[in-house]
Amino acid sequence: MRQLLVGFSFVVWAYFVALQVWRLALAAGSALVLRRQRRQELFGRVEDMLTSDLAPPVSIVVPAFNESAGIVESIRSMSMVSYPRFEIVVANDGSTDDTLAKLIDAFDLYPVPYPLRTNIRTKEVRQVYKSRQPIPLTVVDKANGGRADALNAAINAARYPYVLATDADVILDGNALVHSMRLIAEDRKRTVGVGGNIRPLNGSRLPFGHIVDPRVPDRIVERYQLLEYVRSFVASRPAWSAINGLPILSGAFGIWSRDVVVAVGGYTPGHMGEDLDLTMRVHRYMRESGDDYRLVYSPAAVVWTEVPPRARSCAASGSAGIGA
Repeated sequence: MRQLLVGFSFVVWAYFVALQVWRLALAAGSALVLRRQRRQELFGRVEDMLTSDLAPPVSIVVPAFNESAGIVESIRSMSMVSYPRFEIVVANDGSTDDTLAKLIDAFDLYPVPYPLRTNIRTKEVRQVYKSRQPIPLTVVDKANGGRADALNAAINAARYPYVLATDADVILDGNALVHSMRLIAEDRKRTVGVGGNIRPLNGSRLPFGHIVDPRVPDRIVERYQLLEYVRSFVASRPAWSAINGLPILSGAFGIWSRDVVVAVGGYTPGHMGEDLDLTMRVHRYMRESGDDYRLVYSPAAVVWTEVPPRARSCAASGSAGIGA
């Protein structure tokens, strides 16, 4: 028995050492990639995309279930992104609170006979709304089917060839689309997906739906989560992207070719990690088809989210997607 325990302890120790060596290798590789990308951005004329009619149009798809507290502020922040052509498609997933009522009041929505595609099967769509305000907003009211089903309904309603899947409780950075879509514009034929960054907004100033003064949070639990976000995203994903091995495009910020998402059947309803599942299925689909493709990561594309301020809140909420 003693020898068995010693052997098991050695296996655990070897696994721990190998894991840390691998993380260190990813961090070193990510540092090299980020340095190279920084040099490219100095001469990449990213600002030209703000006025270019050739910028690839994007549909921002947002699932919403009982998001009454922050849905209006979040949609307003999305409507103010710096990008030439985009639309926002919100799928109200059978909310039992006043999420839909707040959207109708805030954006002056009215019902329209909108012909929805049925490329991806979803729960019943009750009604489609458009905004009378100068905001490219569409709201799909549907029966409850979960986050993945709501995303699929929004993708069915999307008009543009690229879709940004995000959440209803995040704040989209004003230049996130410019930085991420630049990678697609550089190589439209091969690039089928772009992932971005998630950062905690705790302690930052947020007037009019925009982060104007990013700050490090005050509480130790919030600071630990900030460190974990940096480790999970900045210290590993640039290296994964360089070898076209990104294991996940986060559900809070993931841009996809709409045709590819439809080809793989959309998000899987009922899956606990629908963003990871979709990423793996896209990798498999593209490799089986024999097409040359890229899934890339944009460190400058940022969405902001509020993280739990206390350890007990983290345990209850799953820490709001750390490592996603």
